[in-house]
Amino acid sequence: MAKHHIMGGSLEVEGTTVTAGVHVGPNEWVPTNIRYIQAEVSEMIPGETLGEFMGRIYENSTGCLVRGTFQMNQMA
Repeated sequence: MAKHHIMGGSLEVEGTTVTAGVHVGPNEWVPTNIRYIQAEVSEMIPGETLGEFMGRIYENSTGCLVRGTFQMNQMA
């Protein structure tokens, strides 16, 4: 699995909803690697870090909140 990074300053928590810009690759200056995603904290696996959680959501979703195209894929 690729190494996922949360963009500095993009992490937002509102109630139980976490929103952040997540990217893969060496830096956030490659715009094709950045997607703003959102998830419910209740979907976290016990022992999972926030970075691991957001990376898992990134891999199991498509689109971007900014473009209004974000949606989750079917989780196995």
